[in-house]
Amino acid sequence: MGLFEDLQYMTGPALQARLNQYQAIGAKWARFQLIWSNVQSGGPGSYDWQPYDELIAGLVARGIQPLVVIDTTPSWARPADCREQPTCAPADPAQYAQFAAAAVARYHSEVHHWEIWNEPNNNVFWQPAPDVGAYTALLKLTYAAIKSIDPGAEVITGGTAPEETTRGANGETVSISPVDFLAGIYRNGGGGSFDAVGAHPYTFPEMPGSSNPGDAWAQLEATATSMRSLMVAHGDGSKLIWGTEFGAHTDPAGQGYVDEAEQAAILTRGYRLWSSYSWTGPLIWFSYQDIGVDPALRDDFFGLTQADGAPKPAYFAFKALAGTG
Repeated sequence: MGLFEDLQYMTGPALQARLNQYQAIGAKWARFQLIWSNVQSGGPGSYDWQPYDELIAGLVARGIQPLVVIDTTPSWARPADCREQPTCAPADPAQYAQFAAAAVARYHSEVHHWEIWNEPNNNVFWQPAPDVGAYTALLKLTYAAIKSIDPGAEVITGGTAPEETTRGANGETVSISPVDFLAGIYRNGGGGSFDAVGAHPYTFPEMPGSSNPGDAWAQLEATATSMRSLMVAHGDGSKLIWGTEFGAHTDPAGQGYVDEAEQAAILTRGYRLWSSYSWTGPLIWFSYQDIGVDPALRDDFFGLTQADGAPKPAYFAFKALAGTG
């Protein structure tokens, strides 16, 4: 069991307190973003690793395994038609791979699991539009770069968002479903360039386990063509699917709202079902603490605790399932 939040922005006593909370609740994994656009904001020859040195050392000291997501693009590495956002795809995937190699060289004794981008199947996190061919090219280069430094490292494909395959008014790709995205990786020759597949099987407000073909959890195995069936068909039946993000929010004004008791039920059902599969790796909950209290911001309310630290029922459910309750 694990947790995901932006730990990379915490430092000093605040970071140490949060890591102690992770340890107390029984988290075995901590997923966080290695923000390329921050580490190399000054250009390809500049590096600022300090926040990650402190974070990774703190996790390892507590026996919590880091799952590091390498994502975002510095302004100097963005394409000319996508300059404004750090989630623009890199102009040159080789530059991303070089950065990944530098990160692995620095942390290979402490970090053994690397996720290649976050939700590359939508136009929020892979701008200006998701492109499975471009992502696969980046994945292949980065896999080779990581393995050249640490052959024992495990490379996970970018966890896919719970999307349908959709196009805009002008025919542009807006989002790609998890199944279609994985099929595209295989179609573009990426099958040999990952050790595990990342997925974000959010289901809220529904419970995990639906067979609805539009449901991200169902696309793991229950649909006619599923992520699992694709992997088996391509000889990857021994590889696992990692749930690198999963959760439910408690914002009454937000789409897909669940109350706190329902959030705990989704967590409990999700982890129990996940652990019953033979083909899954870790399942990571987003997040430990609510980010804020603004009802206009649904993402503020995914925590196991409220913004003031008061535990929700999901906190105790996680703790019990982790064996520390």
